[in-house]
Amino acid sequence: MGNAATTEVPPRMRADAARNRERILEAARRLMAEQGGETEMTDIARAAGVGVGTLYRRFPDKNALITELVREKFFALRALMQEEIAKREISARERLDNYIRAACEVQGKDRGLYEAMNAASAEHAKIARETPGLIDSLEQLVAEAREEGSVREDLTWEDVVMCTCALGHITQIEEDLPGTVGRLLEIQLDGIGPRR
Repeated sequence: MGNAATTEVPPRMRADAARNRERILEAARRLMAEQGGETEMTDIARAAGVGVGTLYRRFPDKNALITELVREKFFALRALMQEEIAKREISARERLDNYIRAACEVQGKDRGLYEAMNAASAEHAKIARETPGLIDSLEQLVAEAREEGSVREDLTWEDVVMCTCALGHITQIEEDLPGTVGRLLEIQLDGIGPRR
């Protein structure tokens, strides 16, 4: 997924302020993907090449910065879903499986996204609900697979979120349990199939 689509820059922001904001977000994306929520604001400012005061003018605290990055990640996940929805040449089940695999892979590469998706944060849940098309896109992927008869008739989009979050946790410890993520992913994909 690499660089997530940048969210809209606030109106009437000076060109240099907008550049600083993007440099801060780029540094935060990179450092938080590697270090997660433990990343220090001073490290982000240093990596962005801006003063700490500039960082705090743009984002008053770390939570504000994380919230912006979470918003970006949700837009990127929505783009993944919409890419799959557009692939009408393959089955609905293949499209759903492709999304689940991609979401797990992304979490494995981005510790910050894993932490955001698994945080018991009302703010993050609110951002997810407010991201246009995010839940609708996942509902569509699941509904089409249900209509096709290729998944359990009671599978919901919430189930898929829980599955990807659970696998996201395993991606963070795969170093100690090599091969576990792929195996559990296949078990999980089998598990959402039609009941025998």
